[in-house]
Amino acid sequence: MLSPALGSRLSIAALVLALASAGTAAAQGPVAWKLTKGDKLTYQFIQKNDIKVTVNGQDIKNVTTLDVELAWEVQEVAADGKATVGQTIQHARVELTTPNGPVVYDSKKKAEDPATQQIAKIYDNVIGEKYILVLTPAGEVTSVTVPEKVAAAVKGSPFEALADSGSLLSSKGVQKMMAQVLPKLSEKATAKGATWNGSLELPAGPIQMTLDTAYTLSSLEGAKAEIDGKIDTKIAAGPGSPLTVKVNKQTGDSKFKLDGGKLVSSTIKQVFDMTLGVNNQEIAQVINIDAAMTLKP
Repeated sequence: MLSPALGSRLSIAALVLALASAGTAAAQGPVAWKLTKGDKLTYQFIQKNDIKVTVNGQDIKNVTTLDVELAWEVQEVAADGKATVGQTIQHARVELTTPNGPVVYDSKKKAEDPATQQIAKIYDNVIGEKYILVLTPAGEVTSVTVPEKVAAAVKGSPFEALADSGSLLSSKGVQKMMAQVLPKLSEKATAKGATWNGSLELPAGPIQMTLDTAYTLSSLEGAKAEIDGKIDTKIAAGPGSPLTVKVNKQTGDSKFKLDGGKLVSSTIKQVFDMTLGVNNQEIAQVINIDAAMTLKP
């Protein structure tokens, strides 16, 4: 029979051990990308820009929608978790509203009219070409190799000027595009309620935009995580630009879902109400941006 004192000490030791074991079982590393060589993922990326411009009391509306299917294949995963990913654009659809009516480009159909043919000159060279992305466990695309065929098609085209602001048409453009739909993860993202911040600069011709996002880990259940983001966008005229910019109102929200170290879905919604000044004339703009990236079955 144990003595009362010894039994008490053993009971306390057992309790401490049990608590330590429970803590170890409950603890987990931060939310992060966890890719494996050979992984194959297909994502649908959709971005819709709805812009209303008011000049001299007259409204001009422009809506642009880009819908692309991205096939990912993980080629290598380094010891630090960085993954080299081959990204192939399997399908693209572009819809534009113009004063002359709608323009629709679909990579599965032949471009018939001159406006659609202008888009086809670029996107026909994108389809089936492989980009090489390097993705960190924190969700940052650190480098992009654009296919030579794409770079050659863009060079000297009307698309070249804005290719770096978030598109499939340049290395910087792909990085900026992915930075908007892939959440910036953090070492702090280990428990529900954790918060951290991220920042992204988007040059867009004569206007410079900086997106500051406050992230919150709103849900964490095993390998499933949900992250909410509040986006504060600062907009200013770029260096040497003749424009003046006054932001009347702006809002931004984002939502990300991950499962098993992979993105399941992301949604971003931003609204900008601003006034541009140029040559002693004011131009009112209201811009609605909706973007989403979704893992396909």
